[in-house]
Amino acid sequence: MRRLTVALLLLCVFSAKSLSQIVNIEDKRFNRDTTGIFGQVDIGLNWVRNTSSVISFNTGLRTDIVQANQSWLVLGNYNLIKSGESRLVNAGFAHIRWTKKLSSAINWEAFGQSQFDERVKMSYRALLGTGPRLSFFTTGKQKLYLGVLYMFEYNEISRGEAYFRDHRLSISLSASLRLSPTLTVANTSYYQPVINTFGEARLSSGTSFLLKITNKLSFSTTFNITYDGKIAEEIEGVPETVHRLINGLRWNF
Repeated sequence: MRRLTVALLLLCVFSAKSLSQIVNIEDKRFNRDTTGIFGQVDIGLNWVRNTSSVISFNTGLRTDIVQANQSWLVLGNYNLIKSGESRLVNAGFAHIRWTKKLSSAINWEAFGQSQFDERVKMSYRALLGTGPRLSFFTTGKQKLYLGVLYMFEYNEISRGEAYFRDHRLSISLSASLRLSPTLTVANTSYYQPVINTFGEARLSSGTSFLLKITNKLSFSTTFNITYDGKIAEEIEGVPETVHRLINGLRWNF
């Protein structure tokens, strides 16, 4: 069991996994005024019963390095799904992001990401991007952010069945509201059009509730919906829309 735990944590850092085609980075940010190194661990277990029994286990590990005018985010996630008696589905991502503070309201960001998701036949996806992130409210109970980034995307579908290389914009709008000292609700929506054909856009929206149990331990519920018509049109069996509901525990350290 100890070896299995160590292996899962290593996978979180180096190969990580998620069941969403768009990784919601906004939901995984820290807002800290102090410098230092900070971390977070997420663990979740979900069970669904319809025509068969589906059990999923997800875990994530992240690290923030915060300096005076810049910060680094290193993020990974791993999911394992068992459907019926024997079918296993894996999905995951690894993400690194650098943020430079230009003013009190403007940050400049650059990121890289590696991702795969067997459920939607995504054998491999690689992303590189950069651009500004604007903050409108950063104090009190309300927060609102707008990001407009350029992104190069490489996709390999169904183990070489198809390849896509696209230049996209990644436009995100993120808002959070602290309802009480222990409960926060947040929503992030993404619009990611191909630059030369704005009609070919990927859309995603995620809403989360975070309930603080102790200073370090919280319970979270997150619902995500993602639409990607381009890949669904090209590859048979890939759904246009993916829904995801996740319940889990979060440990901050």
